[in-house]
Amino acid sequence: LVWRRYPLLVAEWLRKDVVDEILEGMRRDKLFPAANGLIKNLVATKIVLRDSSPWIMDIRLNQMRSEDELSVTGRVRFVSDKDAGVELNIVCAGGINIPVKIENISVETWLNVRVHMLNQFPFVRVVWISMLERPRLELSIRPLSGVDVMHIPGLDLMLHDLILTAIEREIVLPMGKIVPIDRFMPDEYYHERGHTPSKTDAYAGKVTVLVAQTKCMLHPSHTFGASELYIRVQMAGQTFRTMPIVDTLNETLNERFEFWTSLADEDEGVTLSLVCSSSEGAIEYDSVELGTIMVREVVDGLWMEPEWVDVETLRGGNSRVQVKCTYNPLQRSLK
Repeated sequence: LVWRRYPLLVAEWLRKDVVDEILEGMRRDKLFPAANGLIKNLVATKIVLRDSSPWIMDIRLNQMRSEDELSVTGRVRFVSDKDAGVELNIVCAGGINIPVKIENISVETWLNVRVHMLNQFPFVRVVWISMLERPRLELSIRPLSGVDVMHIPGLDLMLHDLILTAIEREIVLPMGKIVPIDRFMPDEYYHERGHTPSKTDAYAGKVTVLVAQTKCMLHPSHTFGASELYIRVQMAGQTFRTMPIVDTLNETLNERFEFWTSLADEDEGVTLSLVCSSSEGAIEYDSVELGTIMVREVVDGLWMEPEWVDVETLRGGNSRVQVKCTYNPLQRSLK
C-alpha cells in the first residue's frame, strides 16, 4: 500500500538508503574498476516506480528469541512494469559518463525480516532485512544517450554480474540491511551505554561489525533457564549487545553494529566480551573477553570476509566466534 500510495518517497528512499549504500559498499570493497578497467564507477541518479509491487509467495513466522523481536521469512518476487527502473551513470575510463536505465527487472529470493519492537510510539525501533540466498536476477539495459552500450561487447553481462556481486556482498547473509526508524535514537536494550553521534562530531567514517556465529559459548556462571548470555561489542566508548545466545554450542546471530570513528580511533580496538546476567537482569557476572580487533586492521581492509576467532579464555575448548568488520569512510566529516 505504501509502495503504491507514495511512489516518489519510496523511490527516493530506495535510491539513498539501499542502492547508494550498495554502490558505496562496492567502492569500499574495491570492486571498481571493473570490466577489465572499463567501468570506473556507478552512480545512481533516479529510481522510477510504477504500479508493480513486490509479491510475497510464501511467508513463515520464525520462533521468537526474545519478547521484543519479530522474525519473518518469506519468498518474495518482484517484476517491474513498463517505464520503471533504475537510472545509472556509468563512469568509464577517461571520465566518460554513459547514462543508462536498468529496466525489465525480475528478482526472486528468500528474505528474512527481523523487526525489533518498542512498547511505545513508534513501536518499531529498527528493521533488519537480509536475503537468505543469492537472488535470481534478470534485467535489461537501455542507453539514455547517443552512446549505445550494447555496442560494447559483453558490457551488459558484466553489469549484470557486477550488480549480483554487490547484492551478495551487502544484503545476502551474513550481511543485511538495517533500517532504523530513528537513526540516532538512544537504545536502552541493544545500545547499553556510550556516545550517541551528533552533527558536532568530526567523525571520519564508520566501522561495521558483524557477529555472525558462535560455538561453545560456555560462560562459567551460566545456568540454563536461570541466566542470559549475550556478546557485548565495544569500541571507543560506544557499546552494543547482541540478542541472547540460546544455543550455547552453536548459535547463529548475524548481528550487525555500526561504530562512528575518527582517525584518532585507529589505535583503538573492537572488543568482544561474553556477558552472563540473571534472567531478570539484576545481576551481571564477570564478563569473559573473547578477543579484540584493531581498528587500523579494519581500515587497512582486513576482516572483510567472515573469520573465526578462537577463544582461549572459556572452559571446554573449541570456543569460537565468527566476525566480519568493514570500514566505510564518510565523504565528509559530520563537523
